[in-house]
Amino acid sequence: MITKFDTVENNPREFLKYKNYLFHGSNLGKVGDGAKIISDLKISIQKFTIIKIHSDELKKGDFLEIATRYNEADIFGNKTLIIVNLNSEKLNAEIINFLTQSKTREFTIIFKSDQLSPRSSIRTFFEKNEQSILVPCYEENDSEKLKLVAGCLKKENISYSTSEIKLLSDSLSNKRLEIKNEIEKIIILTKTAKEKIPIDNILNYISESTDGNPSDFVFSIISKKKGFLVTDLNRFTDYGKDNSKLLSYLIDYLFRILMVKQEINEGRSLDSAIRNLRPPIFFKYRKLFEFHVQSFKENEIQKVLKNLYTCKKKFLSNSWSSDPCFLLELIKFLNSSSLPKNS
Repeated sequence: MITKFDTVENNPREFLKYKNYLFHGSNLGKVGDGAKIISDLKISIQKFTIIKIHSDELKKGDFLEIATRYNEADIFGNKTLIIVNLNSEKLNAEIINFLTQSKTREFTIIFKSDQLSPRSSIRTFFEKNEQSILVPCYEENDSEKLKLVAGCLKKENISYSTSEIKLLSDSLSNKRLEIKNEIEKIIILTKTAKEKIPIDNILNYISESTDGNPSDFVFSIISKKKGFLVTDLNRFTDYGKDNSKLLSYLIDYLFRILMVKQEINEGRSLDSAIRNLRPPIFFKYRKLFEFHVQSFKENEIQKVLKNLYTCKKKFLSNSWSSDPCFLLELIKFLNSSSLPKNS
């Protein structure tokens, strides 16, 4: 049975009686939020044991084994909630067969997936099965985006007028993960600022990188390769005339590492978390990006980002110290011992 995302978001209790859920679509942030809404509500009412699995890590027969194992409450009477990241459809027949045959099943199962083809067998099953809920997760429309932005800022006690929030919302993409990523930057900026930042200045902090493909030079800096630093730095920044360009690329890249690490902390595999990035990491940079994710600690990334944002604020205010500030932070980063030196 097909249901709209906003129906689930606004009235989740209407869907508590179901045991099968499938959230799918290219808007992976909405997919994740939808699954969280259902799982959080069920857990708030009854104690569940949470099991997270990734379909691409399973071989034939594994899903059936897992489903059979958790088909009954445990010795404490707790039921199970299984969250499946559907990264592959190779087990569709096995999954559908179990969902069709298990009439007295105790556990709840939530599937999360990227966009599924109309010919997908599991999508078709959920569309037609009255005991299952299918929730397509499309890009945010204007009202959804405005509500999301306003809600995130309100939660952090950050106040802007309705017109200012709309201006900010209109400047963001229509993908929930990207929206939340940009809002997270704004929250960090606002909470580290000594006074309220005007909305016009806030807009200047929104990602300036649109191709999602950082240059080899940016990757070499994160890897702390110093061989041709001065030559490459001059070429990239036009001999220091555009240091803010490099600063923006570094901030965006470090945020992508941070976003992957946070997803891993929530139970995703490294592969799944990287594949969720939008725009994606190009194949030629994949191994290097994985190395950076595994090498950095989350608190170290946050510390570096905080320092880089201090430099960015100086650039935006046309401070004479903006270039020295950035170059000093760059040198400190390259010479620090706690982060990766070679790849």
